[in-house]
Order: sequence, then C-alpha cells, then structure tokens
Amino acid sequence: MRRAARPAVRVMSYLCQRFVKRTALFAPVLHYTVPMKKQPSLVTLTFLGTVLLLALSGCATAPPAGPTDLRGSWGYQLIDTNNNTWDQGTIEFSGEQGGGTWARLDYYNTPDAGNWTATDDRFAITGPFTAEGSLRGTALKGTWSVANGDHGQLLLSRK
Repeated sequence: MRRAARPAVRVMSYLCQRFVKRTALFAPVLHYTVPMKKQPSLVTLTFLGTVLLLALSGCATAPPAGPTDLRGSWGYQLIDTNNNTWDQGTIEFSGEQGGGTWARLDYYNTPDAGNWTATDDRFAITGPFTAEGSLRGTALKGTWSVANGDHGQLLLSRK
C-alpha cells in the first residue's frame, strides 16, 4: 500500500510541474541564450600552474649575504648639511672581509687612518671621523660626523 505524500510535498510537486509546463514554451530560447559552462583545458591548467609556481618561487627569501667586502680602493666624498663637499679623496680598506683598517689622503693630502667593520650590507668606520651606512647597488652611502659637530652624507664608490 502506498503512503500518501505529505501536504507540503504535494504543493511543491504541483508548483514544480506547473513551472515546467509554463517554461516549456521558452525552452528553445533558454537553450540558445544561456551559454554552457566551459571546462578549462589541460593546457590552460598547466599554464596557470606554471605561472603560480614561478610567482611563488620569486617570493622565496634569499640566503643572508655575507659581510660587505670593503677591501680595496674607494673614492669618497663627505657632503655637509649645506650640501657642500666637506672632504673628498681616495680611501684604501684592508684586512678581512668583515673588518680591518683604512688609510686615506684627504683633500689637503694629509694622511689619516682608522678601523672599519661590516656586517651583511651595513658598514661602520671609526677614526678621525665616524661613519656608518649601507651598500646601495654598487655604491656605499651613509652618514658621517666629526668631534666638532660637523656631519653630513658619505658617498663611496669603488675605484
């Protein structure tokens, strides 16, 4: 013996049948105006996967760089806060990769000397003047100061 359907189910069934009958006239129009969903091809998926992997590989962090190697001959320029050249010349760094000594002839050909240290892309110079800064591309840029209070920008370029 069949069970009688519940009233709510009967009502829904009736409404669905009625909707299908009413839309039957528009079925050919609906068929042509509603585009079917196209599945992405294997080539498209492979391309998108490759792009994703390349993008993610660019986000990987680089291993930490070793100390900045200052050893060798550099041209330097000390620029004061009024944008005037305070001193310029050649400075020679020697020692190990992470630090050592430096010697220079200043603008008046007076010899000076001191110490330097470097870690990662940062450097520090001590002696008659103090300076600190970082590697910016192929040049070193930073700040300098002397005991009398003069200070400004330091620029170094490898010779």
